[in-house]
Amino acid sequence: MKSIHIKNIDFAYKKGNSVFQDFNLHLSQQESEGKIIALMGASGSGKSTLLKLLLGIEQPVSGSIEMLPVNPVFSYVPQEAVLFEHLSTKDNARYFQFAGGFKKRFNKGLYTELIESLGLEDVINSKKTVLELSGGQKQLLSLLRALSIEPDFLLLDEPCNGLDAEVKRAFLNKLREITQRYGLFVLYITHHKLEAQLIADDVLYLVQDKKTGTVHNSALASVQIFIDKPPVMHAAQVFRFPDIKLLPMSINESGKIIIAKNENDIAQYWLVDDKDISIDRNDGFPFKVISKSPMYVVIRHEASATEWMLPNSLLKANEAGENIFIKINNKSAVYSKYGILLN
Repeated sequence: MKSIHIKNIDFAYKKGNSVFQDFNLHLSQQESEGKIIALMGASGSGKSTLLKLLLGIEQPVSGSIEMLPVNPVFSYVPQEAVLFEHLSTKDNARYFQFAGGFKKRFNKGLYTELIESLGLEDVINSKKTVLELSGGQKQLLSLLRALSIEPDFLLLDEPCNGLDAEVKRAFLNKLREITQRYGLFVLYITHHKLEAQLIADDVLYLVQDKKTGTVHNSALASVQIFIDKPPVMHAAQVFRFPDIKLLPMSINESGKIIIAKNENDIAQYWLVDDKDISIDRNDGFPFKVISKSPMYVVIRHEASATEWMLPNSLLKANEAGENIFIKINNKSAVYSKYGILLN
């Protein structure tokens, strides 16, 4: 078994400005099974910092990080491929065959097999310099180099940034295939839910405190759970984009549920699906149509500053500036005012 166990770590780049505080995490993988965990969270929530802590580039102020195997070998593929311009394409690919402490880890048989698996035969054998390679070829070359030493853990930091849709699809398909074939344990940072849906087994979502910006905890679940019922509110906004329907709710003196007018009134948030709402012109929660595009209508509840994007099919007869009322017949999920899934 491979595992990462983070116990009560604190970390800050500057004193008094914590990134992680009393943070705990346990990840594991059966030895023979390939596993990809998509690491997600709001911008600045510490995703890249977490990788740096695992790599030993940064050290926690307190707490501990324990791993199996002890002193594991990591391979890291950043957002932009790091290749050496003074080396040939082939020498870039087999760099670890000649690199100090990694010489013993270099697996020539695996390296040769991966060249074929990744479709890099022509690239390796061509006389092109690394500067002449496409973005997709550079990332595949980086992946080949990273895997040639049979790492215990593979860390990928948004490796598809800047790649066009077709190249990205091919890269992700190949990564998934290789993960399963070689039993890899992969942590994959991404902001894009589609990437997570395409390749990940689980999603690890870093939960950031809105006021302090500090990460105290995380949510870990299967991709399907994140799509159906994201465990934290911000994840709901990511996985339901663009048509998120989150209503801030409170209960008035008579016990009736109403949309909260300010943050202090909010008892919970409701996540609502299209099938759970009906449109009326004089009864329900008041919204105003803000704008229309060929696919979506944007509406706003002024009192709570809540905006929704609805499919055009639901509001095709309404124009910008019109007032409408929305009735809620059900809710998909309920979140606490702190953004944690309640049901």
